[in-house]
Amino acid sequence: MAILNSKLTTYIYNVIYGSTKIGGAYIYLKGSQIETFYIPKTTPKQQKPLVELSEKMLSLNKDLQKKTNRFISRIKETYNLKKITQNIESFYNLSFADFVKELAKQKIKISMKQ
Repeated sequence: MAILNSKLTTYIYNVIYGSTKIGGAYIYLKGSQIETFYIPKTTPKQQKPLVELSEKMLSLNKDLQKKTNRFISRIKETYNLKKITQNIESFYNLSFADFVKELAKQKIKISMKQ
């Protein structure tokens, strides 16, 4: 999975098949496309670093998701938000100024002290 989820593999598939993206970070590949991709045979010893890095990435992503959900819940409860917009949901992509503007769209004012 680490190889199939790599940026290099995504690049190769985009070159060969054109865009494989179906939205966000998701890609769509047919079974026949995956079958044609060469993955060399490796020993468990050779696989170990990839497995360890994959497990670390999964752990870090899980931690990020927990923190993101906790932050969004706190914002929702603190300011009694009726709707969590896509921009608020992906607040980590916004500057603080843009985040404040997004809250302002819902009639919420936030100060630097908060």
